[in-house]
Amino acid sequence: MSRCRHDFWFYASVCVLALLAIGPRFVVLEERPLHHDEAQHAWYGYSFMLDGHYTHSPILHGPSLIILTGLWYRLFGDSIGMGRAMVALFSLIAMVAAAALWPRRYRWWLFPLIVTSPYLLYYSRFLRNELIFCAFVLVGLLGFAKSTQGGSLGKRGAWGMLATAPIVALLAFKENAIFVMATGLTFGVVWLLKRCFWRRPAFILRTETKPRKRRKTISARLPFRPLTPETIVTLIGWFGGILIGIGYVILIYGKTTADGTFSPLQNINSSIQYWAGQQSEHRISGKLHYHLVIMLIYELPILLMLLAGLIIDAIRKPARANVYLVSIAVWLAFWFFWNWLGKLPGILGSFEQFLHIEPNVSMMIIGLWIVPLLAWSVMALKEHWVLGAFMGWWAACSIFQYSVAGEKVPWLGVHIILPIYMALGWVWAPILRRSGFALKLVAALAMVLATVIAARNDYYLVGPRAADPVERMVYNHTTVEYDHMCREFLRRWERLDSLKPVAERQVALVEELGWPGSWYFRHAGYQLPNTPPTDLKDQDLVMGTTSIMQPLCARIDKTKWRCTQMSLRDHWSPEWPDSPTDAIGVVQKPQRSRLQAWWRYYWFREIWGEKGHFEITLIEPLFK
Repeated sequence: MSRCRHDFWFYASVCVLALLAIGPRFVVLEERPLHHDEAQHAWYGYSFMLDGHYTHSPILHGPSLIILTGLWYRLFGDSIGMGRAMVALFSLIAMVAAAALWPRRYRWWLFPLIVTSPYLLYYSRFLRNELIFCAFVLVGLLGFAKSTQGGSLGKRGAWGMLATAPIVALLAFKENAIFVMATGLTFGVVWLLKRCFWRRPAFILRTETKPRKRRKTISARLPFRPLTPETIVTLIGWFGGILIGIGYVILIYGKTTADGTFSPLQNINSSIQYWAGQQSEHRISGKLHYHLVIMLIYELPILLMLLAGLIIDAIRKPARANVYLVSIAVWLAFWFFWNWLGKLPGILGSFEQFLHIEPNVSMMIIGLWIVPLLAWSVMALKEHWVLGAFMGWWAACSIFQYSVAGEKVPWLGVHIILPIYMALGWVWAPILRRSGFALKLVAALAMVLATVIAARNDYYLVGPRAADPVERMVYNHTTVEYDHMCREFLRRWERLDSLKPVAERQVALVEELGWPGSWYFRHAGYQLPNTPPTDLKDQDLVMGTTSIMQPLCARIDKTKWRCTQMSLRDHWSPEWPDSPTDAIGVVQKPQRSRLQAWWRYYWFREIWGEKGHFEITLIEPLFK
């Protein structure tokens, strides 16, 4: 009976977690309007579905997403819901791989947290590279972890190939693959230095007080063990995976040239040039703490849990507390010195300009976020938690890399919050393992509370406000009004298909309205002119910016044509309350401080700034 009861609760828990992961990712995927970026990826994927060709465009990142989308459309149809479903499927792969990379005992404790993450959930339902990219990274890390553990030689070789092939293949998805590789290489250097030189207690960050007894054998003086068959097979697997990844990158870039020739170097070079130019200047500017603001809105419980874990880690061992304190003191001293050095002309100018950094308050806050994670990572490496140490290192590096990136958009925060979740599991695992029942109960209650709060935030990102830029996660978005208008035209034309087929309908998307209009009207005869058409006789719909459409609206026959104004897309501004202001709305509210405005937004969703609009005008026939 006891065994049956245990099996019941186990399978019930698995079902609940599966529903928690799958349900929010696949419901009402068609409902949210098409974002500008999604429209580009969807349309080029649709074009690839039709003719099997795509010309590489660096602004859309690597060609892989476009090609995968096109192949997916061939199998399941070319709806935006299907495109988003593909990303949702990859996000489930990412979640499973993430769980496998946590300590085994605490995977079920952590899994509800990551599957309800507002950041990860929102972009699991978004046709962009982010969650596919994350799936490849996590599968690669899982391959690294498995290839260095026990098992048969065949399994080690297979896991070894799975370790490196996805990581190298990331170059055909997005240019921030360079960030992932840089993180891995720098961690490898630190690990190598630790193996070679960190054998005496003289190092300032060493946490133990007694020196280790040195074994009187030759192998004790060597930084590495002699090569074994297992090690050789693992290295062969890694090398084979690198070759597979390079082959994939060359094939993808080589097959996406404009003239159809196989020229991978040409496309790879164009991507490198684009990325370097993007980093040299802010394409979409923002402050260093840009991502921190959004995370404080959507991921506050996780950030607090990570902070609590580091504090408990420091309290339990004074030696570790000294490491944290020394690290923070070193960072503050460096920051003040940097601040003084920056006042001297010509010092660090080009370096700061390329990284978009300066010794301001934002940089100090970012550093106070990074340094404790680096310190914990180094100490975890000393304790031989190599995988956990990498997670802390990855989180710290990602915070810096995406804070200084030359483009500030919310979806890049995915690459910050994911390693933070991974580090969270490894920070708390040793604490829970050595703690009593009381602390474990508190940690379990914190997990439940964080899951409930995340689910509450998820409602706004999946439900009716999923396209409203009032949500800081959204940044800017095609309006619901525009989406409904496009869908209504298409439904009307389908009903009248016998009179005039949809493919013969003429739609003019003037000036800057190609996206997302090209996707909505892809089955109709749309055009992208720079100026409005002079003859409206054959037109079924004309759309353009309000300024360019005003002369045409002024001279048309109002008994035959109708002009309607709306916003194509809205955006939010500012990213943080600039000063105490009256809340927006009919009822005037008392003035609040920045912190109060943030809290009112966080808990009550009271907005702190006006929404921006992109005004357009459309002309439609009244009797057509």
